[in-house]
Amino acid sequence: MSQGSKTYRAVLAGTGSIGDAHVRAVEATRGRVKLVAAMDIDAPRVADFVARSKIPEAFTDYAEMLPPPSRISC
Repeated sequence: MSQGSKTYRAVLAGTGSIGDAHVRAVEATRGRVKLVAAMDIDAPRVADFVARSKIPEAFTDYAEMLPPPSRISC
């Protein structure tokens, strides 16, 4: 990644059948986007997904995953 390029942090809500496609799409950005968390109401599924996809955090509640608006930086 060239100097001056911004890296965007993203989260993934839902780790069902389309989840792997989203991970591949993020990987195609070559570091411009980094998946920092994933959420699914199925705890075993999200745990397996983040381990397989090397995503640092897993959640089962989207409200716990998303930061409060006061912590979001643009």
